[in-house]
Amino acid sequence: ITERKLLYVGMTRASERLYMSSCATPSRFINSISPGYLRLSGNSRFSHLYNIRPDEYQFGEKILDIYSKEEKVRQWLLKELQDKYNYPRALLAVEYKVNNMSRTGSVDICIQVNRDNRLVPYIFCEVKAPGSGTGQGLDQVKSYMSNAKHCQYGLVTDGTEMIIIDADFRQIDDIPAFSQHMLPSTMEKYSFQCYSSKQKYMMVRDCNLSQEVIVETAAGSEVCSGTELKLVPTYEGIAAGQPIYMQGKSEARFYL
Repeated sequence: ITERKLLYVGMTRASERLYMSSCATPSRFINSISPGYLRLSGNSRFSHLYNIRPDEYQFGEKILDIYSKEEKVRQWLLKELQDKYNYPRALLAVEYKVNNMSRTGSVDICIQVNRDNRLVPYIFCEVKAPGSGTGQGLDQVKSYMSNAKHCQYGLVTDGTEMIIIDADFRQIDDIPAFSQHMLPSTMEKYSFQCYSSKQKYMMVRDCNLSQEVIVETAAGSEVCSGTELKLVPTYEGIAAGQPIYMQGKSEARFYL
């Protein structure tokens, strides 16, 4: 009863953060605290390892052994990256292939970002079985990062401890959270040449805002919209090669 009272008093008196230490055998009531309230480090958002049911596992088609101890840690980390750091699933990949000298390795989790309209690795994550330590995984992630020029961070965890490094292999406190600029750009660029005036133009538009076009010339740029634009007929399908019927209508809308 005394142990439980001390734990309750400590938790109710803490306004933002509670530090707990123990002498000899820790209180058995510590295990009743939800892992969601326990952080691996005071400088990161990652919660302590918690269980996820196998029927809720993500990327199931790429999992070799859903009952492995490492998979338990990987699924926890995937959920933390989405819930705590807001990374969309579209930017996450598992078993990401990396050419490591003369052989190909697989990174447990790769967080990708958009660079020049293509996804490139940004953070490599290696997971180990709970309580097995991070030493071996750290060597692995360093090796993978050395062969991926775009990768900026590495993370190794066994669910109870975690090491994060930057591109220079220096240990840091946390990884960056998701931001919108990491997603593929919706901007499209088109080159246009007027055959009568022989002038060349660069047109820029957001594919989500088709009725607004930015026209760039040597003299500057101008935004055109509304009645300044005309709908250009568009067609889908190819008539060359294997004979097919060209579609007379297209869902695409292109304004000039």
